[in-house]
Formats: sequence, structure tokens, C-alpha cells
Amino acid sequence: ELRKLRGIGPYFSRKIVEHRNRLGGFVSSDQLLEIWNFPVNTLDSIRPFLSLDTSIVNRLNINTCSADDFAAHPYLNYTKSHALVNYRTAHGDYNSVENILDCKVISDSLFRKLKHYLVAHD
Repeated sequence: ELRKLRGIGPYFSRKIVEHRNRLGGFVSSDQLLEIWNFPVNTLDSIRPFLSLDTSIVNRLNINTCSADDFAAHPYLNYTKSHALVNYRTAHGDYNSVENILDCKVISDSLFRKLKHYLVAHD
């Protein structure tokens, strides 16, 4: 289906699916620009044909997730993942997703991107 869009050939269709799978789903069409060398003009031309369903985004439970599970998400790395788990171990479960901001390695800008992929309770 992606290849039917103007400017999306086999390479970008594969990269879009790979990025979607690593993220757990897209919450914004602008996330396509996170794909290396994805042209802004291509996004602008295909945006009217894109649809997002944020209800099917895979979310990580911040109170049960392991550091390895966190680190598998493209917005987190080893250091931040371990800091999240260590903070949880030291201070108890997070009451809400916003509480990860108490872990000082999570910046406001990272939080704005990451919050869509997290949940504090099942």
C-alpha cells in the first residue's frame, strides 16, 4: 500500500514499516522525518493520504518494563533505560507517565516524544 504513494518506493516503504515496528506505531506523520534522508517534500505530498490510529500504539508499562525492553525503543538508550528502572527501584512504582520526568535523564523534549509509548498502569 505504501508504494502506491507518490515518492515511496521499496526502500522507503521498508524503512517506514521498520520504524513503525520499532516505535510501536506512529502517533504523528512527522515521525516519518525520523527516517534517515526522508524528504520533507515527500511527506508534505503524502500527508493527505495518511491516517493514524493512536489507539493501537504499543505501550510499555513503566512499572514492569525491563531496562532491555526500554532500550529496544528507538527514543531510549541503554543509559536512560537503566536510569528509569533504577529510579523505579529506588522510589517505587511511577504513579503516572509524567513521573518519569523525576528521573533527571529524561528531558522535556524526550518526554514529549516518548509519552505516547508509555503507560503507568494496565
